Amino acid sequence: MPERTTKSGERCELHPGRASVGNCDACGRGICLTCAVPVRGQVLCPDCLVEAIGPEAISPPPEERRQRRPAVLACVLALAAALLSTLLPWTRFGGVGSWSFGAWSWPLRWSVLSAAAAAAGVVFWVVGGLRASRRTQAAVLAASACLVSAGAALALLRPPANTDATLAPWFALSAGVVGLLAGIWAARSPVRQRI
Repeated sequence: MPERTTKSGERCELHPGRASVGNCDACGRGICLTCAVPVRGQVLCPDCLVEAIGPEAISPPPEERRQRRPAVLACVLALAAALLSTLLPWTRFGGVGSWSFGAWSWPLRWSVLSAAAAAAGVVFWVVGGLRASRRTQAAVLAASACLVSAGAALALLRPPANTDATLAPWFALSAGVVGLLAGIWAARSPVRQRI
């Protein structure tokens, strides 16, 4: 069998940014290490590989990795923490929201925005978030965290009459800010593909 040598200036015809490691035994074009597939004693390019073994035997190209990135998980955990804070009283001195589930008070207050946004983010993650792309996950979760932060901040600034805020809206505000930052970080990080 002849020995294959590579000239330093040759490039892969399918990936011009990569150096060629040899030539396809069927068509003769330069191929990189990713394109070179050994089959029955020959090295073939992807196009000749289809002709040699048939299209049914070749698996489809790999999809985008759908790993649960740490930033996306941090955003989900922050939204879950904000949702847990809605179980506590959000005000004190016996007014609106001074009992368990205080964020879910009637008449509607700003705390309901924070509670509903946290619940929507967690429900999105559980129901459809795992099937969505990482950027979509990050965008939806960051938007939910932004609404959690806004609702908690407004609940702190405008509590119901004759009441004071407890630590629960502060906790929700902190969790919302952490979730927002994590969501932005996850949306901006590059998507890697499996080769």
